[in-house]
Amino acid sequence: MSMFAFYHRTAFFFAVFFVAIFVLRPAFGQNPPQAWRPPGGTAVTPIRATAQEQHQSSTHAPLQSAQLQQVSASSSAGKPINRLPNDHKQVWREYDISPYTTRVDSNGAPPQQAIVDWILRDTGYASWHSDVVAVLSGTPRSLRVYHTPEMQQAVARIVDRYVSSASKTYMYGLHIYTIGHPDWRTRAQRLLHSVPVQSEGVEAWLVAREDAMLLREELSRRSDYQNHGSPKLLVPNGQNTIVNFNREQPYIKSHLAPESTPGSQNANVAELTEGLVVEVNPLMSLDGTTVDAMVRCQLEQVEKLVSVKLQSPPGANRGKPWYNIDVPQRVSCEFHERFRWPRNKVLLISLGVVPRPVPHFSITKTVKLPVPKSPPRGDLLLFVEHKGDAVDADTADGSGNGATQDFRGRY
Repeated sequence: MSMFAFYHRTAFFFAVFFVAIFVLRPAFGQNPPQAWRPPGGTAVTPIRATAQEQHQSSTHAPLQSAQLQQVSASSSAGKPINRLPNDHKQVWREYDISPYTTRVDSNGAPPQQAIVDWILRDTGYASWHSDVVAVLSGTPRSLRVYHTPEMQQAVARIVDRYVSSASKTYMYGLHIYTIGHPDWRTRAQRLLHSVPVQSEGVEAWLVAREDAMLLREELSRRSDYQNHGSPKLLVPNGQNTIVNFNREQPYIKSHLAPESTPGSQNANVAELTEGLVVEVNPLMSLDGTTVDAMVRCQLEQVEKLVSVKLQSPPGANRGKPWYNIDVPQRVSCEFHERFRWPRNKVLLISLGVVPRPVPHFSITKTVKLPVPKSPPRGDLLLFVEHKGDAVDADTADGSGNGATQDFRGRY
């Protein structure tokens, strides 16, 4: 054998040896085995993991466990305490409110909630959610309070106003008008005594009872005058009364004409609520001479319905490739204020020139009448008047039926 042939065979042998080692390397565990994937299926997890993977999993497991324990300890476990903190000399007191809650008719709502709401409104929400640890909780029998001695005195005064007049139900008069032009102030200026108002664009006055009657009679003679209702309200002391003057305005929200039902003319008719909602929450003072009241008004008006043409789907609405939907153009006004006035006076509130809570009347094109280019507007006036005790009052007009009155469709 020549030397050249010997070197040639030796080189071939070493080449075959290295190729075999490279091919059989995964079988000796130097690389993780490839997951077997059945035809059209998901990969199957390898049976054995490499030493490196086992080391990584054992290293991460304690870290993940520690992270979970840290999250649990910081978010849900909390630190137990044996007593409430009193860094600001807070004290715990319980007030008996059963003389009020057992007699008042709150129309299904928890009667103690009115006391809690008035305390929050009178003392301020921030004083119960600050660095001073505080508790305010009400049950049908008692009111639990944890706060500073100064705050306890304020709470006690409010509770006394409820409990001392627990059997009292008062009658209030509410008159709601709109005047087309605010120039009614010119003749009524000498009768009005201004009171401060925080809401922008809103004015309020105090009027003597006799002057209020004269003012309402004079306003009723105006051609732009409109009376939206004068309900008599029987209100338990401190409870809420809601009066609705609204109606439903239908409009076509969309058109249901799918391809499966050719020629369908079913319209998706939705409704919008427009009108006026007045909420009154009066609370008599301890000596019975002053009325504290929260007055809230919400006004919604549909100015017009803008018609939009949409193309019908293929195969639907035979002969009518287009159909119409309505897009509502709306305007709203909201007012929320607290007032205090002598019970022998009348509170008059003007919301300014706002949308009138009246329905829209359509006029046919054949009638040649001037049609206003904009929706109706007017100066909205509210007269709130305390009319005295009404313990056994049950009027014939149904004013003693409940705290929520609905005047749908009446304008």
